[in-house]
Amino acid sequence: MKKNPQTIITLVLLTLLVAGLGYLIYAVAVPLLSKVTEYVEKNNQTIATAEFFIWDRDGKIPLNYINGSNYNFIITKVEKLTDVKINKHIVLDYTNGVNITELKNDPISKTYGVIGIMIKASYLNDNLSEIKSLCNANYCNIRYLTQFFIYDDTALSEKASTLVKKYPQTFSIFSENYIQDNKTTYNGYENKIFSIEQVACDDPNCIKKTETEAFMGNTMKQAQDRNVIYQFEFSDRTDMYHLSQLPRIVPSVIYEATPIIKWDIIAPHNGVNQNGYSLILSDRTRTFEEYTSNYPVDIYIEKGNSPEKSEHTYEYLTGRYTSPFTQAELIPETEVIGSSHKLLVNVWVDISFGGFKKAEGFLLYPETIDVDFDFLSYTQNAAVANFERIAWIPSWGFTPALTVLNANPTAYTTLSPVWFEPNETDGSLNILANYNHSTLFYLQSTYGVKIVPTIALVEDRSADILSNILNNHLDAHVDAIVNEVVTSGYDGIDIDYESTYLADANLLMEFVQKLGTKLHENGKILSFTVLPKWGDSINYGYAPQTHQAQDWQKIGEFADQVRVMVYDYRGSSSFYPGPTVPYTWYLACLRYGISKVPREKLIMGIPLYGYTWGLDDNFSEITNQTLNGADIYKELWSLAPYGMEKVDPVVISAYSTVPTQAYAQSNKYAYYNHYDTWNREHVNIFVESYLWWYSSYLSEEDVNVRINAAESAGAGGFAVWRLVEY
Repeated sequence: MKKNPQTIITLVLLTLLVAGLGYLIYAVAVPLLSKVTEYVEKNNQTIATAEFFIWDRDGKIPLNYINGSNYNFIITKVEKLTDVKINKHIVLDYTNGVNITELKNDPISKTYGVIGIMIKASYLNDNLSEIKSLCNANYCNIRYLTQFFIYDDTALSEKASTLVKKYPQTFSIFSENYIQDNKTTYNGYENKIFSIEQVACDDPNCIKKTETEAFMGNTMKQAQDRNVIYQFEFSDRTDMYHLSQLPRIVPSVIYEATPIIKWDIIAPHNGVNQNGYSLILSDRTRTFEEYTSNYPVDIYIEKGNSPEKSEHTYEYLTGRYTSPFTQAELIPETEVIGSSHKLLVNVWVDISFGGFKKAEGFLLYPETIDVDFDFLSYTQNAAVANFERIAWIPSWGFTPALTVLNANPTAYTTLSPVWFEPNETDGSLNILANYNHSTLFYLQSTYGVKIVPTIALVEDRSADILSNILNNHLDAHVDAIVNEVVTSGYDGIDIDYESTYLADANLLMEFVQKLGTKLHENGKILSFTVLPKWGDSINYGYAPQTHQAQDWQKIGEFADQVRVMVYDYRGSSSFYPGPTVPYTWYLACLRYGISKVPREKLIMGIPLYGYTWGLDDNFSEITNQTLNGADIYKELWSLAPYGMEKVDPVVISAYSTVPTQAYAQSNKYAYYNHYDTWNREHVNIFVESYLWWYSSYLSEEDVNVRINAAESAGAGGFAVWRLVEY
C-alpha cells in the first residue's frame, strides 16, 4: 500500500521534533541535573563540616566583619544581598514567611553563592505537600538552593519529621538554647543540628566575669560532645559578634627525644592571639573533673591547693607561660610516674576584631590528650672501646684544674684548654692567656693524654664575628687552625662557636667539612661543641637561629666528636631557682644525640658547677620566728608547679657555684640540704647577708649517674665544664 507523501513528510517532521526535544533534554536538562547534584553534595559538605556560622538576625553585623571572618556560612535576610556581595556561603532567612512557588521563579534560586533557606517548622507542617514536591529520590532543592534549615518554632508533625529524617543531606535543624536547655528533641536524627545560645550579658564588663566565661566554655564543650554547632547571642548588644563562637584548641603530640605538645587554635575569625598556656601532666587513670568542673582551671592553678596524692596519682604543672608559641616540650621538673600519662592543655587568648570590644585573657576550654612516654628511659647500647673522659679548662681556671691533674694525671683522656679565639679581621687565631702551659704537654708526652685546645667565640658579637669570617675569610680561617694544630703538636682542635645566624648555616657546614677534611689529612681530631638540643620541632627560646644552624647530623659526618653543652637549664639569669641540668632533660638530649650522631662521636657535657640564687623579699624577711630552710624549700616548690608567672620573680641575684663552695654552705645560718631524687641534684637553702639563698649543684654521685647513662647508651664519652674538684 502506498503511503501519502504528505503523511511521510509529517512523520519525518515529528521524528525530527522528538529528536530535537530529546537533544534539548540531553543538552540542557541533564547537565542541569548533574550540576544541581554536584551542588547538593558540595553544599551538604559545607554544612556537615562547618566549624562556625553566624545568623545576622537584624542585619546589623558589619559586612567587613562578615567578609573578614572564617565563618563557613552566614544566615541573613534577603535585603542584605541587594546592594553588596557577601563572600561567604549564604542561607536566606525566610522565617518571616516564604512563597515557595514564587521562589522557584526568583533569580535568587539560580545564584550559586546562596546555598539554602531557613523556614519555620510551622511552615513545613502547614505546607508539607509543597515542600515534598521539591524532593526526588535523593534530595530536595529549588534550583541551586539545596539546603533547608528548619527553625523549630514549634514541634514538627509526624509526617514533617519523617520527611526531615529522610533527607539528612538536605535538611538541618535550627534551635534556640538547645545546649543549655539540654534538649533531646532530635535524638535519633542524623540531620546536622545548630543552635543559638543566649548569654546574659547586659553589663559591659560581663565577659570579664568568671561565671560568664565558665558558662560559655562549658557550653562550647557540651556542643562538641553533642555534635551541635552553636552561636552565642548577647541579648541586643552589637559589640559582641566576635564572641559568637569561642575559639577551640586541638592538641596533638609529637614524639621526639621528649614529647612535644602542639595545638592548633580554631577560631571564627583572625582576631585571636594567644597570650599564655599551661600544661598539666597526670596519671592516665585520674579524671580531670576536679579541674574542668570548676572551669576555668586557672582558678585551680592559682589556688595551688594540690589534691591528695597516692601511689597511683601525681601531677606535673608547667605553670602559666606567656608565649606566642603554640607548642611546648615536656621536661618534668617534678616527679611523674610510669610511662602512661594524661595531659591537660590550657590556652589563654585575647579576642578582638576591628573596633569591637576586646576580650583579654580569655581561657579556652581545656583539652586533654594521652601521652605515652617514659621520661627516664633511653636505649641501651654496648659501651664504646675508648670511652672519652674530657675536661675543658678555661684560661681563667688553670689553678684549680692543675690541682686536680697533679693529684690524678690520668683522670681524663683528653684536655681542652680554652687557648684561642678567632680574629674577625682575617680569620687568624688570637692567643688567650696561659698559652702552651708546660704541665699539659708533660701529661701528653708522659701519659698519652690528648691535648685538643678549644677556640671559643662566646662574646656578645659572636654571630656577627662568625658571619664575617665565614663569608669573607673561611678558607684562611681553616688554614690558620690546621697550621696551629700541626705546628704546635696538638692532637686536634675543638670549635666552640656558640652563636650563628641561620643565614650562615650552609657556610658553617662548609667550614666544618673543610676543616675536618684537612685535619684528618694530617691525622688530627676535629671536635665541634654544640648547644643542647632535644628535638627538631622544639621552639628554642634561647639562640633559636643557632639551634637551627647547628645541624648535628651534618656535623657528625665531618667531625670526630660532637660535644653537647647539657647545662644551664636554669642559670644566672633565671628568675626562679631550680635544677641546673634536670636529669629528664639530660636524658632527652642524650636520646636526641644518639638519633642524630654516630653514637661513638657523641660527647655529653656535664657541669661541675651549679648556681646560687638570692631570693626576693617574699622569702628573705628575717623575723624573730625560728628560721627553717626546709620550710623555705617547701614554699618555693609549692608555688613553682602552679605557674611562675603567677608570682613575682623570685630571684634578685645569682652567682656560679662549684661543688666545694656548695659543700661549704653547710656552715651558713639556717642551712638546709635537700636531695632532689627526680632531678638528681642537691639543693642547699641558707641565710647570708639578710637574704635567703638557694643553691642547686651536682655531687660526685650525680655526675657519675650522668656519666653512666652516657656510657650505657653507647655514647663516645663525656666532657666536664670545667675542671675542678668535686
